[in-house]
Amino acid sequence: MAPHESDSLRADPADLHPELALDLAESVLHRDPEACAELLEQVTAASSGRRDPELLGRLAQVRGELHLIWGDLQEAAASFRVALANRLAAGAEVDACRAMIGHAVVRINLGEYGDALRMFWALRRTISGLESTDSAVTVRLHAMVHLWSGEAHTGRGDIPVARHHFDMAEDLASSLGDTGLVAAVAMSRGEALVWAGLPRRASEELTRARARFEELGWRWAAERATLHLAEARACAGDVAASFALLDSIDERVRVAGGFDHARYRTVRAGVLLRAGLAVEAHAEAAAAQLRFAEMGMVDRSARATLVCATASLRMRRADQALLELTSAERLFSECGAQAMREGTLLIRAQVLLEEGQPEAAARLCRELLLGGTERSHPHLGVRARLILARTEAEEPAERLIGEAADLAAHLGVPELRLDVSLARARLHRQHGRPRAALEPLRRAAEGRATWDPVSPIVARGPAGADLVEISEELIGVLLDLDDHAATIEAWQWVCALKNGGFSPLVAPTVAWEPAGGRLTGPLPAHQATGITGLRPYRRHELPPVPDMPVIDYYVLGRDVVAFVVRDGQVHVRRLVGATEETHHALAGWSQERVLVAALGDALESVGSRSLRLLHDILIAPLLDLVADLYEQDASPPTIVGHRHLHAVPFDALVEIGSAPVPAPAVAPQPLTAHAPVLVLAVPDDEAPLIEDEAAMIGRLLPGSDVHIGTDATREVLFARGPEVSLVHIACHGTFRSGNPLFSALHLGDGWLRAVDLVAGGLHLNGATVVLSACGAGGASDLALEPLGLAWAFSEAGAGAVIAALWDVDDAATLELMTHLYHALAAGEEPQRALQSARRALAVTRPHPYHWAGFRYFTLPGGVTR
Repeated sequence: MAPHESDSLRADPADLHPELALDLAESVLHRDPEACAELLEQVTAASSGRRDPELLGRLAQVRGELHLIWGDLQEAAASFRVALANRLAAGAEVDACRAMIGHAVVRINLGEYGDALRMFWALRRTISGLESTDSAVTVRLHAMVHLWSGEAHTGRGDIPVARHHFDMAEDLASSLGDTGLVAAVAMSRGEALVWAGLPRRASEELTRARARFEELGWRWAAERATLHLAEARACAGDVAASFALLDSIDERVRVAGGFDHARYRTVRAGVLLRAGLAVEAHAEAAAAQLRFAEMGMVDRSARATLVCATASLRMRRADQALLELTSAERLFSECGAQAMREGTLLIRAQVLLEEGQPEAAARLCRELLLGGTERSHPHLGVRARLILARTEAEEPAERLIGEAADLAAHLGVPELRLDVSLARARLHRQHGRPRAALEPLRRAAEGRATWDPVSPIVARGPAGADLVEISEELIGVLLDLDDHAATIEAWQWVCALKNGGFSPLVAPTVAWEPAGGRLTGPLPAHQATGITGLRPYRRHELPPVPDMPVIDYYVLGRDVVAFVVRDGQVHVRRLVGATEETHHALAGWSQERVLVAALGDALESVGSRSLRLLHDILIAPLLDLVADLYEQDASPPTIVGHRHLHAVPFDALVEIGSAPVPAPAVAPQPLTAHAPVLVLAVPDDEAPLIEDEAAMIGRLLPGSDVHIGTDATREVLFARGPEVSLVHIACHGTFRSGNPLFSALHLGDGWLRAVDLVAGGLHLNGATVVLSACGAGGASDLALEPLGLAWAFSEAGAGAVIAALWDVDDAATLELMTHLYHALAAGEEPQRALQSARRALAVTRPHPYHWAGFRYFTLPGGVTR
């Protein structure tokens, strides 16, 4: 219906014929629910006082269907009860069946699948006994009953039965030429295929349904088909396409709120999870779960809780994940969604296996296989066998993997075939055949990278192995071989993973905007699109061994692997159990920083127990390989962290073991080696010393191009950045751990995000960048790459970046920067200048909170952008 059509229907209720208005309301129900609602209000007013059960029954029926579209289940149920009573009073048995179908659909949405199926069974008998002169009416009723019976069986996990009902419904709808009902069947069938682990076939059905709905002008139905299609594309590995689909309906769904918004947030959470954004995925899923719980929708609440659990696993919160899994299991049991409950148990089995409880994991997998899960969800059968194989002896494990391979080949899902390859390699490794495991792992890693368009920072979702898991197994096998060539290849795979592409993650993720200098909540994704020129995923860039010394840390399960690269050689040390130890030490260090910031002078002379512990865990085992690199004339190594180790102040740890050595006094000299210099400084009432910092640089480096306040803009940075050797930015900064690409600096014309720096507009041509801003050196511990502002400036061409890992007070920052620029003015290289500045600040401010956070970031030699 065009807008002017609905406008023409607005009339004085006294002049409106109720039956005509109801006809019009029914005709626009699917095309324009808002116009339908207006018409129903007018009918209600026009029929006030009438005691016509036929009219009241029709009115209640349409109102019930409208409330179903909006997800208002309580109002829908009440309307269908009114419709049923009036239809029975009017002797309209056929129409009474429509009301009963509506009531059963409410039961489905509430997750009461058993009750709905009993109602449909009774309805089929009732419809078959109707003596209607219009056979088309009863045929359509049968089609609707089969459609919604299929939906109920899908909810329970009886996918083969559901597909039988969908086939029946489609045949009946096609015989009537009812294209809308045919499209509705295709949408329901597609959703069932997603849950059955067949996302590519689901995409075909859902694409067909969406196109048909769009032809009919059924906007709401097209949007729901789009939502299911986004879920299917994510399950098939195409996260970028999923985000684009969600983006296309984002604004309308957010405005609508209610049921559709909660479903949208659940799907979006799953896609965010597959894009490596576990923090934001958990937030979205938790909000959806709360809304579903408020509406009494048990099954939908369980699905959102399951996404929360999976996100918690990605954040390494096993205890929280197990609690959420338990909640999901109970909710699925309550609504009879047996297959979904079994899928939840499968994830629990995987957690138990990884937590060192193989017997409990095996028991769960055997229960799942004996329960016949694979008949309706064969992909669960594949994964149950693969988990069980990891708990068995070699011969039964081989048999289980073979059965899983046959099932995966029959299903034709690439993700499952890669899971099988990974399982075979693990079996070889488990039984002392590391070389036999190498080729399957290499092929699996290459196959996953070729098939999956998602970047390697994608986290493992509920289904399938990703490039990270495959590559980490490969790294473990190479380290088991214990020869130099294998060690070099292991380090090269570490570099390849850390330097993978991220472009599918950027445009569609949640953005934010400033409000009065402070960050607000998330914005619709469509406001973050339009970013181009991003570095594509590089599948196989295994770098050469660099000439410069590098210490490269990699978190591998419970251990941390330290690669020391120097003199053309790669040495490796496996720090057993260091993952948990470093987590605890970093947590302790975070608490220490809070105390020092709060108590100030009272703790100034107290050293840091946590940083000493980190030194003992991470640096002390390597001193025989690197101690000489920290002598006065040596070139200090570049240190590269990984995951939570991005938060470690590596540059300062070497100095933690002994009292800091004061830097020698140097006399400022005119700087020529680093000229010209660009300074952008944005002071305010909370950081007034930023202006003094800019003035200091201007005095020490007279050729500096200094811009202060509103003159310190991104336009200046983008225009002058390519021409200078050093860029100094002093302003407020913020680090977003959930989505580090939207960490930002507050310049004179607004927030400059990390994603803006890598979108292709800034080319620094090897300049050193000094970021005098809170948290500018922070990096995500959930992604493989050290995503954050320092990393983004490296991506934009910076040769090196100096930035702080945590928030440091204004005065301490000014003092450190003064020491830094004195050293630079004396001709020291930036890395040595920062080392001298840290030592000098440690004399006046001994606690490492003040000086240890400033790090020197650069790319190892041989690794290029």
